[in-house]
Amino acid sequence: MRGVAASMVAFGHFAAVAEELYGSEQGLSSSLRTFHSTIGQSGVDIFFCISGFIIVLITGKQRRNTVFRDAAYFLFRRIIRIYPLFWIALAASIIVERTWLTIASEQAWLTVVGHGPLASIVLYDTPVALPIAWTLMFEVRFYALIAMVLLVFRAKLQKGILIACLGTVTCVSLTSLQILPYVRIGDRIMLEFVFGALVGLAVINRITVLPRVMVIVGLLWFLATTFFTSGDVAVYRIWGYGFPAALFLYGLVTIERQRGLRVPRWLLAIGDWSYSIYLWHWVIMRSLAHGALQLEHTPGTAIAFMATGLAATYFAGYLSFRFIERPLFQVAKFSLRPQEPAPAT
Repeated sequence: MRGVAASMVAFGHFAAVAEELYGSEQGLSSSLRTFHSTIGQSGVDIFFCISGFIIVLITGKQRRNTVFRDAAYFLFRRIIRIYPLFWIALAASIIVERTWLTIASEQAWLTVVGHGPLASIVLYDTPVALPIAWTLMFEVRFYALIAMVLLVFRAKLQKGILIACLGTVTCVSLTSLQILPYVRIGDRIMLEFVFGALVGLAVINRITVLPRVMVIVGLLWFLATTFFTSGDVAVYRIWGYGFPAALFLYGLVTIERQRGLRVPRWLLAIGDWSYSIYLWHWVIMRSLAHGALQLEHTPGTAIAFMATGLAATYFAGYLSFRFIERPLFQVAKFSLRPQEPAPAT
């Protein structure tokens, strides 16, 4: 599902530019607009659910090492996973924007880099030059929450995860009611991590409730949201996309465990490349768009733009995973690795 989610986001952003290149308000142009405003954006909601699921799956079982070592190992792996590639993509994005934009003053250039460079670099705020990194701000906050669970609930991690989920729901509710001031941990989109986390707990404890029905209901719910809603996606994305994505994820994983579903190798590969695809598609899109928008706006231009951009994105995702992400995974694997307990004899 990670590869599907990343592809949906990439397709959505390329479709937004292709719509402008198409040069018509009818037919394919209308379809491209719909794809961008619905399916493209919903890929983020799937990503958040999957993230909550995976993180709980790898931390939801009690460990056998010191509490601080467990938390440090978890955070170190998350930092290695998120930040180095983000920094590289951010630097590339800044170069692209600086190359193509005509900037008359230093103040204008600062708006490209971002008003708070340090806040952007550590993902406390969204870097203007790489706006898709807004999702990573929520990712790192969720990671921090799970690290706190590892520190506080040493003996009962699953109970701690449930309490963290309840605390997040409470914070989101109070923020939505304007009882608490807005902070990102209280943003409604954090509920999608909660959905994924609850799926993870259900899978760990082998709770089986009509998995096939969950897959069908989740898929139909998701499609209904796509085709029968309009307007600002932020209004309905949590329950229209996030919740059905969690139902679908639960059903699919449960069926896979019961019957050993075989996922095609190419889809698994795209799943491995998903983070790289997510970051690099924006840089590639911006690079190509600056030139493509100068061409005649025709259907052929739009189709060529999407085909070239998506092919370049997948190739960049493969290269980035192989030569950047995978070596970093090896560093994380052997650094601060949890130690096995000494033999009793």
